Amino acid sequence: MESLKTHTIQKFYNELTHGTKGKHPHSPKTVKNIHGVLHHALNQAVANEMLRLTRDCVDFEKGILLIKKQIQLHQEKELKGAYTLTSPKNGKSRTIAAAPFVMKCLKRQKVKQTEWRLKAGEVWGNPDGLVFTDEIGGHLTNPQSTVNIRPWSNVLAVQMPGSMI
Repeated sequence: MESLKTHTIQKFYNELTHGTKGKHPHSPKTVKNIHGVLHHALNQAVANEMLRLTRDCVDFEKGILLIKKQIQLHQEKELKGAYTLTSPKNGKSRTIAAAPFVMKCLKRQKVKQTEWRLKAGEVWGNPDGLVFTDEIGGHLTNPQSTVNIRPWSNVLAVQMPGSMI
């Protein structure tokens, strides 16, 4: 995902709209449908990255996020819902310079999570310091993330060029 750039996506849309060597252009409706699928896929990818973001990966002073972990959910029946934070599949971390409004949103999330922690008291459980949790500090699973992360993925997702659609 890190190699996917706005200009690459725009070039792809231009080729769909105008056609390329030996390929006919697609209708605006087809291009719009492709845009919808790509946009949804990128939002899901961003949501999945946010599920593994820990507080130590957020540098509020420098305005950067370090993506260095992935969540691996356990499939065994007795461990259902448990997870392990592991290194990314490619073994590489990456740094993202976050926009100021993203950092503001993350600060609001930190305040919200602090309120939840105080309200939950001894029930609170967030040993890994995840940025996004439920109200008692539990990790968010994919079904929960569609509700709890959707607004964030729209804020943090790669901005899709929309001038053609």
